[in-house]
Amino acid sequence: MFFGKSKDGLKWKIGPDPIQWVDEKGKPNPISYGYDPRFVKIDDTCYIVWCDDMHGASIGLGRTKDFKTFIRMSNPLMPSTETGFFSREKLTASICY
Repeated sequence: MFFGKSKDGLKWKIGPDPIQWVDEKGKPNPISYGYDPRFVKIDDTCYIVWCDDMHGASIGLGRTKDFKTFIRMSNPLMPSTETGFFSREKLTASICY
């Protein structure tokens, strides 16, 4: 995945280098591949959710506060799944799969 910027949401400037994901300690933690990224801002943190591969289709999760350091978090939905979402709204009901 690559980082891009847009003033209008239509015309994008995509950076030349892939995002360099790190773990919580700052050590490299690359993804095998990622596509269809989405992000949501909660307080001062932007969370990124994407389609990932963790021994099969899965959901990747990461975060950034400055769009310079990208921290890869644990895959939230294991075992394999390729369907998920992230919401700004607090969910008050239990969700079962």
